[in-house]
Amino acid sequence: MAMSWDQLKAMTDDELVATFDSIANDTIIGLNFLYDELNRRSLARSTAAALNEARQARRLAIANAIVAVVAVTIAVLTLLLAGGPGAPTVRSCLVISAAAGADPEPALCLAEEP
Repeated sequence: MAMSWDQLKAMTDDELVATFDSIANDTIIGLNFLYDELNRRSLARSTAAALNEARQARRLAIANAIVAVVAVTIAVLTLLLAGGPGAPTVRSCLVISAAAGADPEPALCLAEEP
């Protein structure tokens, strides 16, 4: 006679294995049993691979965040320190086009401080 659902859920893994082993000697298995076991093992391998990829993606995201913080820090420091002595200033100038007869175009140029 089969166990009830509550009895089956209450059993530990070791108890289930022992029950399986004792019943297996008197049971004839079909192909579905083997097919189900192959599917279970395939699912376990797929799950392990997916968890590994998730861990690697998390590490990559953390590294990406660190690089972004460093880049923003460098940009802010560069902007704060750029106004010091000897820093180039921006002035307006005209860029003469290489095309014959073209009008000069306004642009911004870097100029050394006098």
